[in-house]
Amino acid sequence: MAAVVAPAAAREEQQASADTGDNGAVPIARDLGFPLALAALVSAFVMVQGRLDRRDPKLAAAPISVHDDLLAFE
Repeated sequence: MAAVVAPAAAREEQQASADTGDNGAVPIARDLGFPLALAALVSAFVMVQGRLDRRDPKLAAAPISVHDDLLAFE
């Protein structure tokens, strides 16, 4: 079994080294572009949504803490 696994492992190692080549950072940088763009898009949405929510009268009148929402028995 070890005789079969060793050549396969060697082929995988050669393939991995051929994929990275001399410029190993270039493919990684290309693959990292989409997550960074998505994070920037989500951050921009959160900032814009915060400004839009400030103008909403229902959200402005909503209770801020738990104590604002409770009624005391008298």
